[in-house]
Amino acid sequence: MTSDDDIVVAIQVHLRAVEILEADLQARARDRARATTASDDEPVYITPKQATAICGRSESQVRRDCELNPIDSGGFGLKGGGRWLVERVRYTEMRGNARFRR
Repeated sequence: MTSDDDIVVAIQVHLRAVEILEADLQARARDRARATTASDDEPVYITPKQATAICGRSESQVRRDCELNPIDSGGFGLKGGGRWLVERVRYTEMRGNARFRR
């Protein structure tokens, strides 16, 4: 049988773990907000070549991403005048995903 003191200690341990997780989530949210917030001098749309610097993929892979995932369905880019415009925020958000390390 556990004593009341054991229960209190267990609750304190769990509450501390929750505090740590909340702090981590807040830090991640701040980092994501910084990474995805466009400043006045940064364009919302960038070229596939500029996207390669963000995601580490080749230009052809970036173009393929855009073709397979058009912006109107929540994808990565749109084509205008025969050229792709890539949504910078999308690639910034996806930078850490395993999909982009291939």
